[in-house]
Amino acid sequence: MFAKLKKKKSSPRTHLCETMPGTGWYQKYTQVGSMEMEMIAVPDIEMIAVPHVSPVPPDTPPAHSMQEAELHWTVLPALQEPNTKTMRGQANCGNAFVFAVIAVCVGTTHTAVALGSVEGPLLFLLLGAVWTAAIGALVCLTGLMFGDPGVITRSEERCKPIPHGLIREQLLAGQGLSSAIRNYDDPTHGSYCVRCLIWRRTADKAHHCSICQRCGMYM
Repeated sequence: MFAKLKKKKSSPRTHLCETMPGTGWYQKYTQVGSMEMEMIAVPDIEMIAVPHVSPVPPDTPPAHSMQEAELHWTVLPALQEPNTKTMRGQANCGNAFVFAVIAVCVGTTHTAVALGSVEGPLLFLLLGAVWTAAIGALVCLTGLMFGDPGVITRSEERCKPIPHGLIREQLLAGQGLSSAIRNYDDPTHGSYCVRCLIWRRTADKAHHCSICQRCGMYM
C-alpha cells in the first residue's frame, strides 16, 4: 500500500501531489531555512528527504561594465561621409596647376634652346635642371594623390576613455553627437573630437577637415 505521510506542525501548508498517477509515487515540498526540501514518498517505504536546489540566476554584471560594453569603440556611430565632390574638384585643380607649371617651364627652356639663345655647358645644365624639377614635381604630386594623408583612424587606444557627461550620455542613448557639442580637452589625453570620436594628442598637431570629415595629423 501507499506510504502514509506524517503531518508536521512546522509545515502545515505543505503540498502533496502524485507525480506518476497509479504508481504510488508522491512528492511533498516544504521549506527548510533558505533551502527547499523535496519529500519523496514511495509505496511501503518511509519518506525520503532530498534537497531541491532552485536554479541560481546568472550573475548580473555591474552597471559600469555594461556601459563599457555598450560603448566599445567598434560599435560607435559611423563616421560622417566625406564630401567627395569637393575633394575631386580640389584634386583636379591641383593636378591641372602642377601640369601647367611643368609645361611652361619645360616649354620655355626648349624654346630658348631651339632659338640658339643658350649654348655650350649652360645648355645641358639648364635642360637637366628643368627636367629634374619636372620629374620631382610629378613624384610629389603622385605621393599627394595616392599616399597616406595622415588620417587618424579609430582604435581602442584612440577611442578610450570616452569622456563623461553629455558626450557619454548621448552615445549610450544611441544618438550621434550634435554639432553644438564642442571638443573635449583633457590635459592627459589631449583633445577629443566629437565628430570622429577619437583622441588627438597634442604632439599630433591634428585638425578635423570639414571636407574629408576626418582628423589628420600635422594640419
